[in-house]
Amino acid sequence: MSDFAYQPILPTPVSTSDTGFRRLDCGGVEVCSHGNMKIVRVSPDALSQLAYEAFHDMAFFMPASQLDRWADIINDPDAHENERFVARTLMQNAIISAQGVLPSCQDTGVAEILGWKGAGFHTGFDDAKELSRGVWRAYSEHNL
Repeated sequence: MSDFAYQPILPTPVSTSDTGFRRLDCGGVEVCSHGNMKIVRVSPDALSQLAYEAFHDMAFFMPASQLDRWADIINDPDAHENERFVARTLMQNAIISAQGVLPSCQDTGVAEILGWKGAGFHTGFDDAKELSRGVWRAYSEHNL
């Protein structure tokens, strides 16, 4: 008999140590006790709002670290003029996008969500449906 070996199908989520987050104060999230465990209960509206905010922000805002990299290229005296031109153009597009009228990219309209829900989280509803509802709102209320 061989030794049991286990490998997860999907990798563990990437580190978020350098990611900037903002708090969503949309309600619908509460911590409950279940025996000795603490459980986070999430409402359908809260999950839908999370997807809405995520797809809106991904369409209109660049991460600060990306903007910093483009600025480094623009300010690099050793960078080729073509590199500086591309970085300036990308930065100008990011500014236009951040105004909330035109997104940074017109994509195919395909929304992909990959998420992890630990054992300490409870929804009690169809997560995929609520996430899709939030994405639908973002695409229908903005130029996506």
